Amino acid sequence: MTKQAAQQPAKKLSLLYILTILRKYSDADHRLSQQDILRLLARDYGMVLDRKAVKRNLDNLLAAGYPLGNKPWERRRPDTPEGVETVYGSWYYEHEFSGSEVTALIDSLLFSHLPRRQVKTLIQKLTTLQSRYYDNPTLSVNNIPNDSWLNETQDTEQNRQMFYTLEALTDAINKKCQVTFYYLSYGPDKRVRPRMKDGEDTPRVYRVSPYAVVATNGRFYLIANTEGHDNLSHYRLDRMADVALQEACPQRSRKEVDGFKKGRLDLPQHLAEHVNMFAGPAVPCRFRADVAMMDAIIDSFGKGIKVRKIGNEVEVDLRVNEQAMYHWALGCGPALRVLAPQTLVERLRDATRAMAQQYTEAK
Repeated sequence: MTKQAAQQPAKKLSLLYILTILRKYSDADHRLSQQDILRLLARDYGMVLDRKAVKRNLDNLLAAGYPLGNKPWERRRPDTPEGVETVYGSWYYEHEFSGSEVTALIDSLLFSHLPRRQVKTLIQKLTTLQSRYYDNPTLSVNNIPNDSWLNETQDTEQNRQMFYTLEALTDAINKKCQVTFYYLSYGPDKRVRPRMKDGEDTPRVYRVSPYAVVATNGRFYLIANTEGHDNLSHYRLDRMADVALQEACPQRSRKEVDGFKKGRLDLPQHLAEHVNMFAGPAVPCRFRADVAMMDAIIDSFGKGIKVRKIGNEVEVDLRVNEQAMYHWALGCGPALRVLAPQTLVERLRDATRAMAQQYTEAK
């Protein structure tokens, strides 16, 4: 075999090599001349081409629809009728995602629930969608997943179960059918078991009409209507087991479920009214808190609340799930005082008295 024949297969790869070079080393702010491409071909692939071959390959890539940009310029050519010729130089690859879009995707991964190793792998793949000049300051940020969710410390079977649950629920929502499942709870031995029927040793089978899956508070939740109830319920996906589609049973009409407005679910408002995803209707609530609490109040309830400043306090009116407000108020301690509804005021009074009694009697 001649030396020329041995080099021929590699020559045929020149088109792919040039495309790879453009993707890796160029963008709108970092363009490559044909001479730059020749140099990189020789350095990275040991391939020697002439300028005409590079130009021909670039034209072929353009004709094939690849997103290449270039900056044309004119040079004198006395041997042509016009006396000049147009030269297409300064080539670059127009990447599918802008740098800001890739940054947004990476940021979303850093705040995701995915395992740390998977986040790292996905970020590495995303950075290949940009040239080598892409720089994102958040790449030095470490992702710390929720320890009770998917991460590398948990067994792969639990990871697979979580993704299966998410896939099954997405399928059921698209098909508008019901699902059944067991709901898990931890015991004193730190092991999870299905919740039992009241007064029985038989696991309870939950049957629900699924409407949406949301990510909040570091976890995935299913928003659904539970059979036998008229309101919306929330279920953590990591606590659901043996999810099964009931395709013969259509989901309950949204018009029949409390929580929908004209058959539609306003997710931002729903999440704001159901802090920590407690189930139940939202009710009018009013409380007073230290002005220093405003950051925590906005973080928890958003900006759709009504606020009045009264001295060194703020008085807040909002609609929120009563159970969620009960737990939130207990967590704030003396920095917050609920004024309405009266049922919540009485619950908090009883709870704080009981807590005080426990600590008074403690030895």
